[in-house]
Amino acid sequence: MNYYRNVFSTKTVKHTQIHMPTLLLWGADDPAFSVDLAELSLNYMDDGRVKYIDGAAHFGNLDQPDKVNEYMKVFLSD
Repeated sequence: MNYYRNVFSTKTVKHTQIHMPTLLLWGADDPAFSVDLAELSLNYMDDGRVKYIDGAAHFGNLDQPDKVNEYMKVFLSD
């Protein structure tokens, strides 16, 4: 909760580009963040990939742990 309390109390971080391969796991049923935000996040990554997890909300690792583990295993073995 402290993250959410403090998120607006500090200076905004300037745009930072991520230069390493990045896997973004996104709960397709997330009530807080739309899937459009996942696509926009890819603009900040040189080599970004997004995997949508059906049947998962904000905490995909709790909702669909087997899918999350499988996506991570494939990504890390590339």
